[in-house]
Amino acid sequence: MAQGHKTGGRSKGTPNRKTRAVIDRLEAMGCDPIEGMARIAMDEAADLSIRAQMFKELAQYVAPKRKAIEITGEDGGPIKGEFSLAKWLDQHSGSTLGPPSER
Repeated sequence: MAQGHKTGGRSKGTPNRKTRAVIDRLEAMGCDPIEGMARIAMDEAADLSIRAQMFKELAQYVAPKRKAIEITGEDGGPIKGEFSLAKWLDQHSGSTLGPPSER
């Protein structure tokens, strides 16, 4: 067994046989899945839900997915604080409670 050194196998970043076979077959057919998704996404005659799905899929290639973060209080416990509706109303004098036209 190698001591901390990789021996044999495929090099890092090299697709495995099945992946390579799929890529080769798509190339032989003249099929570019990314281009196909882009055409569907840009086709205004296509159903909006299909277009949205295509844009969602394509976005993965140009922007990283954001991970949810968890916010905790001290020592990983719950966040401690007080909220009083009466205090909030006093601070805002009720000014945010009316319709937007009256604010």
